[in-house]
Amino acid sequence: MGNFNRLKFVSKIVSSSLLVLTFLCVSFLAMPIIGMAESNQEQEPMEEIKESKKFRKEFGLNSDISHINDVISLKEVPESKESYGVWLTQDEFSELKNRFEKQEKEVPEIINYIKQSIPEEEFGGLYVDQSDKGVVTITFTKDLKNYMKEMKEIKKYIKMIIK
Repeated sequence: MGNFNRLKFVSKIVSSSLLVLTFLCVSFLAMPIIGMAESNQEQEPMEEIKESKKFRKEFGLNSDISHINDVISLKEVPESKESYGVWLTQDEFSELKNRFEKQEKEVPEIINYIKQSIPEEEFGGLYVDQSDKGVVTITFTKDLKNYMKEMKEIKKYIKMIIK
């Protein structure tokens, strides 16, 4: 009977040791996963800030990190996240929306006017600089001095269609 109790005792120690060993193994295996989850949680806000800063620079909006953090934490305009993939203030969202609507209407009209006023081979192109609040730049393949009259007409035309 003594050997049976000793065997029972050893069996309990082995079972307890296996239980502790299993717990330790699982704990050590889980630590990298927990660490990865924490790391991903830290990287997500950094990635969101990085994307927001890039977008804001491209479109001439405030790209100051403290401003970006404030806007992200407020999550004021869900439509901005849906439309542009970044959080914006209401003013910023309205500014971009108005800018893009205006450009969709006006840029084709400006191009048509230019095509009617300047020979195609002398028109270099048109560029909308979003980082400078949507400023339209018109280029020519010849000296601009030759087009001073046309440029004045284009400016008048632009003012007319903007109103």
